[in-house]
Amino acid sequence: MVSFTHLIVYNLVCEYLLMLNIGYGQSASLLDIKTRPIQEQLKRIVAVQTPWIEDIQFCFPEAPFRILPAELSRSWDDDSVMLHNNSADIDAWTWSRAVTSGTRTFFDDSTIILDITIGLEVIAQTIETQGPFDGLIGFSSGASLVVLVASLLENGRKHAFDKLNSIGKGIRYPRCFLKYNKSTAILECLQMPMKFVVCCSSFSLTHEDYTSFYKPKINTPILHVIGRWDTIVSEEQSLELAKKCQGKSRLLYHMGSHFVPRQRHVVFEIIKFVIECCEIVTS
Repeated sequence: MVSFTHLIVYNLVCEYLLMLNIGYGQSASLLDIKTRPIQEQLKRIVAVQTPWIEDIQFCFPEAPFRILPAELSRSWDDDSVMLHNNSADIDAWTWSRAVTSGTRTFFDDSTIILDITIGLEVIAQTIETQGPFDGLIGFSSGASLVVLVASLLENGRKHAFDKLNSIGKGIRYPRCFLKYNKSTAILECLQMPMKFVVCCSSFSLTHEDYTSFYKPKINTPILHVIGRWDTIVSEEQSLELAKKCQGKSRLLYHMGSHFVPRQRHVVFEIIKFVIECCEIVTS
């Protein structure tokens, strides 16, 4: 679970770019491998075109719940199946134990995810100890979660939570995303809003308890990457999330299923989006 100030930087040193753990049954190390084309291309462009940026760093926090071999009857990601086969000690994690048990809570819009706050706490702690960050990249349930994080960091979002709470509805704004400012003696958001989010095979949480995450609409620029043949997260689910976003958010399709796309033209479009959102000059 996860989190991600300006790639144009402060004090001439680039901030971190935090990438989220991919979906159910995956690991931080596997996400590192799967996103290597994006990492290498972004580093190359920055090195050539923006020498004033010292470096781009990537952070891969691990999801909080480990999956046992007996629980991993079928991974949702084809690549992970190949990696986990014939392995007695698998490196597989999940953001929710409800998903691990096979109920696929993340996909049930009528269910409250009881342990979702644990994942948000992991992200908040990562921001506090290694941030601030520039952007978020996530896959599947991980992508769903980074959208929540981006929403929480937006200006005025806490007010939306408080307003719904005042009539006895919705979850409370997570305390872990607030910090005490000694100079002003008030609680403020953990960091500035994200510059961008890239979501692969993502979806929204539609239970009414989570309304404040999406209403008012999310203003952080989000690139929704959708697999044409994804049988795990449908196109309809991703489009439903996209409807809850505004501003510079856009759609990007790839001719694949439920995996992190690595086709050259898709990686190019992702990098183009990141560069645009972070105002990196490329000419």
